[in-house]
This record gives sequence, C-alpha cells and structure tokens, in this order.
Amino acid sequence: MISTSATFGGFNNCIQIRSIRDSAGLIQVVQDAYYAFGIGLVGGERTFPTTEIHTDNLVSSFVTGCDLLLIRFKPSWLILVLVNIMVLY
Repeated sequence: MISTSATFGGFNNCIQIRSIRDSAGLIQVVQDAYYAFGIGLVGGERTFPTTEIHTDNLVSSFVTGCDLLLIRFKPSWLILVLVNIMVLY
C-alpha cells in the first residue's frame, strides 16, 4: 500500500496499492490501483514499462445491492482484505 489518502480523478482519500511484477529479478510491470471508500476500484495507472504506460478510469457506476457482511467490518479490516486480494492477483 502506497497511500490511504491518494486522489484519482474526482475521487479523494483513495487507497493506492502498487503492484510490481518481476521475472528473474527484473521488473516487468509497475502499476497502481486506486480504491475509493464505498465504491471500490476507481482507476489504475501503469507506469512501467514505458511502452505500456496507460491510465484506466471509472466512467460510470451503479449500485445493485449491498453486502451486509462488509458493512460490519472496520475500515482497517477492509484494507487488509483489499491488500490480500491484490497479493493473490
């Protein structure tokens, strides 16, 4: 986790998680994911390799339901869940 107060597009106080993939000790990909409270993934930025630099933005969203189990978690638990999901990816 890089930050808990990052800004991405129009979203403030996002969790910023950096993912670095390597092969044989050489960095292949560096990308950041931004998560907004109550929304989830709102964007991403790939910063390496330079031939693949790009930004992904959330264009629209809608609510289809609510998971009551997640509402009961404290915010610090949600951060751990998000970090664990990103590590598994």
